Amino acid sequence: MKFRVALLLPALIIAAILIPAACTGAAADAQEDPVVAFYFSGVGCSNCAQVDPVIFGEWLITFPDVIFIEYETQVHPENAVVHEEFTRMYGIPTGTPLLVVSREHWFLGKRAILEDGWDMLTLLQENPGSRDAAFAFDRIDLPDLEGRPTIWRRDRALTRIGTGGDDGLLRRLLITPDPAAGLEGAGYTKTAPVPLAVAGSSLTFAHAVTLGSWLYQWNGADATLPAPGALLPTPDVSGNTPVTGTTPLSVILALAVVDAINPCALSVLAVILTAIVAHNPENPRSVFRAGMAFVGTVFAVYLLYGAVIVAGFSLLGGTSPIRAVLPTVLGAGAVLLGLVYLRAAAVPGTGGMLAALPGSIRSLVARCAEGVASVPGACAAGATVSLFLLPCTMGPYLIAGGLIGTGDVVNAAIALLLYNLIFILPMAAVTLGITLGIARIDAVSGWRDAHSRILRGVGGVLMVALGIGLAAGIM
Repeated sequence: MKFRVALLLPALIIAAILIPAACTGAAADAQEDPVVAFYFSGVGCSNCAQVDPVIFGEWLITFPDVIFIEYETQVHPENAVVHEEFTRMYGIPTGTPLLVVSREHWFLGKRAILEDGWDMLTLLQENPGSRDAAFAFDRIDLPDLEGRPTIWRRDRALTRIGTGGDDGLLRRLLITPDPAAGLEGAGYTKTAPVPLAVAGSSLTFAHAVTLGSWLYQWNGADATLPAPGALLPTPDVSGNTPVTGTTPLSVILALAVVDAINPCALSVLAVILTAIVAHNPENPRSVFRAGMAFVGTVFAVYLLYGAVIVAGFSLLGGTSPIRAVLPTVLGAGAVLLGLVYLRAAAVPGTGGMLAALPGSIRSLVARCAEGVASVPGACAAGATVSLFLLPCTMGPYLIAGGLIGTGDVVNAAIALLLYNLIFILPMAAVTLGITLGIARIDAVSGWRDAHSRILRGVGGVLMVALGIGLAAGIM
C-alpha cells in the first residue's frame, strides 16, 4: 500500500502542475484566437435597428470571444461595395442586416440572425475546431480590410478613419484583457470619445485615443494610460469621419436658400396676402394670424413631403448599387436643374414648371385664396396651395431629400426641420412686414417681378456649384 502511494505522489504533483497550465493555455488560445464574424447593417434599416442593439449590447457580453467586423452601408457608401463583394463571393441574396461567420454559414434578416445566428456563434465559440479557417483571426490583416469597418469586441471598438495601420498593435488592442494596457509603447493621441452610429441610435464609450488611421475606444474605470510612443501620422479624413459620413449641413442649407428665393413661392404668397388683406383691411392682427396660419401650414405640409422623400431614398437600402453613386447622381441632377434656372433667367418663359407657375395653376391659387378670411380658411388654402407649389420647388427639395436620406434618423430630422424653416422664412418675413405696415403687397409683387430673373440666376449659379461639388465628391 505504501508502495502504491509512493508511486501516486509524483503523478499527483505533476498533474497539479500540468492541469492548471493546460487550462491557462486553453484560455490563452481562446483569448488570442477569437471567432470572427462579419456584420453588415445600415442606420436607416428598420430591421437593423432591432438587431444592432442586440449585437452591440447583449452579444458583446454573451460572446466575449467573438470579434464583430461591422460594415455600416448607408452612412458609408464605400462599405456597400464590400457588402456587394461578400454577396457575390458567397452567393448571398442582397439585403441587410447580414451576419457572415463562414463561407457556408450566413444569416440574412432579423429572425435568422437572432435565432440561427445565435446558435451558430454559440457552437463556434464552444468548439474552436468547427471554425472556418478562412475566417480565422490570424489570417485577417486588419489594416488591409476593405472599406471603412468598425471592429467590435467586448468593451472596445476600433474604427478606421484613414488608411494603413499597425496590424500587430490592432490585434493586441483587441485581445489584451486590459484595454488601456494594450497601448503600451504605441504612438497615440488621447481624444474625446466619439459616438458610433448604429441603426436607430448611437453608442458612446468612456475613453478614446487615435492611433494614426484608427480610432480606438473602450469602456471601464479611469486608468492611467502608458506613456505614448512615437506618434503615427494622422490621416487627412476631412469630410469623411467615422461617425456621420453624411453630407455637410451647409450643402443642405444652401439648397434651402435656393428654394426660399424661388419666385414661385413669392408669387403664391402675394396672391394669398392680397386676399387676406382684402378680407381684413382694418385689422392687422387678423391679417397676421391668417397669414402666419397659411405659412405654418405650408411648413407642415412641406415637412411631410420631405419625410416621404427621405424615406423613399432610405428604402433604396445600403446594399443597393445606386447607394454608392447616389451623391454623384444627385450632383448631376443639381447641375442640370441649375442650368434650367440659368436659362430661365436668360430667356424668360423657358424652363416649364421647374421655373415658373403656369397661368392655369395661378388661377387655381387665386380661387383657393377666396376662403382665407379666417385662420381655418388660411390653413385649408395653405394645404391646397402646397400641392401647386411642389412642382415648381421640387428640384432643390428632391436633391436635399436624397442627401438627407443617407444619414441617420436624428440628423435627417434636424436637417429636414432646418431646411423647411429656411424655406418659409421669406414668406414669414413678408407677412410680418405687411402686417406692421413696413411693406405693401403691390410693392412686394413689383419687387418680385423686377428681380425674378436675378433670383432665378442666383439660384442657378448656386445649384450648378453645389452639383459640381457633390458630383466631384468634395462636398
